[in-house]
Amino acid sequence: MGSGMRKQRNKMKMQFLGPLQKYAQALEKENEILKNDPETALGQVIPQLRDAIGQNKRLSVLAAALIKAAGGKVLINKDEMESFKDFSLSIKWELPEGVTTVEDAKEFVFSFDATPLKPENVMESLSNEGSALDPIPENIAEAPVVTDPQGHLVLES
Repeated sequence: MGSGMRKQRNKMKMQFLGPLQKYAQALEKENEILKNDPETALGQVIPQLRDAIGQNKRLSVLAAALIKAAGGKVLINKDEMESFKDFSLSIKWELPEGVTTVEDAKEFVFSFDATPLKPENVMESLSNEGSALDPIPENIAEAPVVTDPQGHLVLES
């Protein structure tokens, strides 16, 4: 390729580079606005997704710590797992007495609440012949992360 052809190609690149960069920056700004605007569908889904990812990480840490504490392996009866099928489960953790911040805590106290699902949800799950072991339900992003009156994090599923 001759130097004249290269110069022409480089000139064309430079001619289009500026407008393309401006267009890309405008799209990035628009994307950021859409992601952070609670009035848009995307702006509503992203915080829910972040909450779900955070919940998943905390529950995975809890499960791994419990399995490790039990010797690295746990055998759980399927019927025991299925017993939670028609319940909404809330995994809660508290700080030990006298500890006021998560950063100061050396240990945590975990518990759970099992609230029966609404009758229409139970009927729906029965009609679908669902299982507690089925894949994660589609409405997982609706699960809020809340705090109790003492300010402790409550994970709800």
